[in-house]
Amino acid sequence: MESNYQRKLKTKAEKMGWLVIKIVRATVNGYPDLMLLHPERPTIFIEVKDTGGKLSPVQEYRIKELNERGFIAIVSKPEDYAQTVAYLDSF
Repeated sequence: MESNYQRKLKTKAEKMGWLVIKIVRATVNGYPDLMLLHPERPTIFIEVKDTGGKLSPVQEYRIKELNERGFIAIVSKPEDYAQTVAYLDSF
């Protein structure tokens, strides 16, 4: 279930020193589920999807827009957990 994976990822990121904000409702649609902040690292946005989950067109647009503006925006699924954690630890 997507919410379980999101909670697992959030808990791990917080243990790594990130401040994790769940974006529940933004004034503009399509923003990723999580925003990770750290005083010594870049801001990272993560769209969490369940295995087999797909991005909507507006989610694809927002991720592209964030990346083009210099932020890091990624998609993470349960099978990507180890890779996502390693990525967060790489900064």
